[in-house]
Amino acid sequence: MRRKPTLKKPQPLTAAIIAYMQAGEERGDAQCAGLRVRCSAAGRKVFFIWPKST
Repeated sequence: MRRKPTLKKPQPLTAAIIAYMQAGEERGDAQCAGLRVRCSAAGRKVFFIWPKST
């Protein structure tokens, strides 16, 4: 069963923040609304755009 990623408070995404993300962690970028990065259980980082809800 897949675990829901832990979402941290949005802040500007930097190379250091992305490099030190832990498995299951998800972060949003404070400067680009909707931009997210998620770290898989294997440590792979996936970037995606989350649509803004109206």
